[in-house]
Amino acid sequence: MQPAPGLRREILLSRTAPFIVVAALPMLILCFKGGVDERELLIALGLLVSLIAAVFLVPWRSLPRWSTAIVPLSYLLVVALMRASESGATMTSGALVVIPVLWFALYGGRRELIFSIVGAIAVFVIPALLAGAASDVLSELNKAVTFGLVVTLVGFAAHRLVGENSTLIAKLDLDANRDHLTGLPNRHAWTAMVDEAISRSTGTGAPLFVAMIDLDGLKAINDEGGHAAGDRALRTAARTWSEAMPESGSLARLGGDEFALLLPGLNRRGAMAAVEVIRRATGDTLPCSIGLIRRRLSESSSALLKRADLALYVAKARGGNQISDDTRSGGPGLRGVLI
Repeated sequence: MQPAPGLRREILLSRTAPFIVVAALPMLILCFKGGVDERELLIALGLLVSLIAAVFLVPWRSLPRWSTAIVPLSYLLVVALMRASESGATMTSGALVVIPVLWFALYGGRRELIFSIVGAIAVFVIPALLAGAASDVLSELNKAVTFGLVVTLVGFAAHRLVGENSTLIAKLDLDANRDHLTGLPNRHAWTAMVDEAISRSTGTGAPLFVAMIDLDGLKAINDEGGHAAGDRALRTAARTWSEAMPESGSLARLGGDEFALLLPGLNRRGAMAAVEVIRRATGDTLPCSIGLIRRRLSESSSALLKRADLALYVAKARGGNQISDDTRSGGPGLRGVLI
């Protein structure tokens, strides 16, 4: 079970440090303030130190996701104890109920945010119900209503902004990595996909095949039917090949009529069968040329793609609508055409 984003180790310090500082400073001020109940203040201080230690020491990664809400919600008890040590006379410590609300607005879910708002209001409501004099009850309820409205507004406004920002970032990331015409990964995404596949292949020792695919006759389609016809052909090919490729495969459009296919984990026979299915999928309607290679030991991504391009060139030079197989060591098929 993965921890909530705000409690992952690699970003824990940067996210928690501002909250810890804001939470600890009022506590230090109260330590030097007169007329404070030292017993309740010491309990609050001990709980605060324990919560800060728990943030860094508890193995959140191995605990259920909901457990990460314990620390921010428990801080509301610290605030309640601080208010009690001041006899609820000031608004100083009471304002700290905003901290867990803001935390969940930034890093938590909607349900956690609601729980934190309810807890923040309870910090004021419970003392109001326990107050003796009617004037004290009204005063505490007034604080409860005021802070309840403030934390609700702040919490949901911040949560909505975070959600909108996350949606925008996701959209921008999708736009940056997707080909707008076909919806396939673009050249930028393809580069990252190849690097990841190479890293995985190197680590596991599993074979990695790459195929470059070129749609034959796209220029003729554009000349006869215009670019709209060419775009339809590209979309049709992308959709057809996506449905025909193996489940483990990854198809990308590199630009123009050139596509690329990653085939990890297959043997040579399986890779050849896969690209033959791709070639036949669009048939004579949208014929294509394919250059298939297998990554060599310690071969870089740039060298791998260069060989794939050369293999595609061979298929095109031989008349197109065929597969150039350069998966064997040495690439004899390439030399025969390029010399």
